Amino acid sequence: MYYLADLESLEEKDKKLHLNDYYIFNNGFSKEECLNIIKENQDRLTVSKQDHTNQDKQNKSALIDFDKNNHWIYNKLCDFARESNKNSWDFAINGFCESLEFVQYSGETRDSDAPRVDIGTNFNMSFKQYRKISFWLCLNSPDDYDGGEHLIHNYGSPIYANKDVGTAVFFPSYLLNGVTPVTRGVKYCLRGYIFGPHFK
Repeated sequence: MYYLADLESLEEKDKKLHLNDYYIFNNGFSKEECLNIIKENQDRLTVSKQDHTNQDKQNKSALIDFDKNNHWIYNKLCDFARESNKNSWDFAINGFCESLEFVQYSGETRDSDAPRVDIGTNFNMSFKQYRKISFWLCLNSPDDYDGGEHLIHNYGSPIYANKDVGTAVFFPSYLLNGVTPVTRGVKYCLRGYIFGPHFK
């Protein structure tokens, strides 16, 4: 199930297509599917290279490659990306150029992701492909941790996205986004990007 997120700062409620909307699939993945993703990748976690400012506060992550064991994850997320793009942005997109990233945020080290934009180029391709759609998949219950809010900065105000287990959130890669510090417990999520030709 999915719905086009209702932005409090956007008064034009009847506007179907908007380039700054974000798209949510509630219960996009079942609890069993999310638990399976955690179990399959938990032992492969290593310190993330994304934040070099403080060695004690670095998130742990693991790449999930496209293979016979994980293709179902990619296929499902790709379907969601097509659906959200069709109903919200109508970008020219081609698919995945980078592996999915399984991320752990620990309350012991107050892990977080500083606000950033995700637009970038995959230089491993024979032609340039750009991140155009970013997404998160929440893998465990918000009862397991405190903090860890997914923020999307839209119209100058941060939007707190739903973080229920199995929720997938899709948004344009040019929107500022981040994760607030986890202060208790452990949060797991999957993140990735859909690529396409340069914005015109």
